Amino acid sequence: MSDEHEIEAAITAYRAQLEAAAEIGRSDLAEIEDHLRELVRELRETGMPVGAAVVEAAHRLGEPAALAREHARVRSAFGAKLSRARAWSATALVVIQIGLALALFNGPEIPVFFVTTLVLPAIVVIGLAARLTWARALIVGMSSYALLEHVIYLVLLRNEVWGENPWVTAAFMVISLGTFAFVAPWRRGEITQAGAALVVLFAAFSAASSSFGFGYTGSLDVMLLPYAALSATIISGCGIVLRARWAAISAGAASVFLLGCWLQLADSLFDYDSSWAIRGALLGTLGLGVIAAAGTAVLSWRTARTKLGTLRSVLS
Repeated sequence: MSDEHEIEAAITAYRAQLEAAAEIGRSDLAEIEDHLRELVRELRETGMPVGAAVVEAAHRLGEPAALAREHARVRSAFGAKLSRARAWSATALVVIQIGLALALFNGPEIPVFFVTTLVLPAIVVIGLAARLTWARALIVGMSSYALLEHVIYLVLLRNEVWGENPWVTAAFMVISLGTFAFVAPWRRGEITQAGAALVVLFAAFSAASSSFGFGYTGSLDVMLLPYAALSATIISGCGIVLRARWAAISAGAASVFLLGCWLQLADSLFDYDSSWAIRGALLGTLGLGVIAAAGTAVLSWRTARTKLGTLRSVLS
């Protein structure tokens, strides 16, 4: 076998290992091949035999599996893709959670609750099943926020949380924990800053959704604020997925609207005969949303690529 044929055979084998390790775009594969060829050429110029030059060049580039994962992370705007097993397992758990939430829902039958409990979750679930990285980031935010909420409420409001259906509460906790285990970024760098913006945004979205409940119980005087806060968080999420700079503006507006809800709720809670634990839990929910929306504004501004956004990142 000639030197050129030996080099090409080694590069072909290296490429096959890369393709087997992760899904990498053609342009990325071509770039890696160019690097490998250049390294082999430089080593050959030093007098190194062909076989040794190929081995050394591959060693310098790194193990195919590690290199493939790194390129997958860099290529995706929001982080690394989940494996099919993890993505579909998490999807199944989220579907079960949505089903339970709909079955137990006893709030006012208005379109906004239909959107927040069915339409938006369905879109994210479809994205998660398709292994889209922005959907993974949102589910990381959803599951981690749910776990945090369960822990805080169990500590502050143990009796109220367990109530008459302790098994339902336990089921939600187990499902949230399982979902988080499947989607969590267990390796450093699996979630980018743009992905982190979506993770943090979920706390703001949850707070905005909760503000409707406060409004319909009479705790908020101006119902326009919950509508504005929820709309701003949804618009911000769309903007982050598009990598648009206006996402930061919308997130900042959501923070202001949620702060307005917080101030109204803080004032009205003193008119109710409720424990400080309940007041703290309710105010904490909105307060966390205010901070989360502000943090999202910073992250989305730093990671935006264009003013209007691009559809390219939607399918990443």
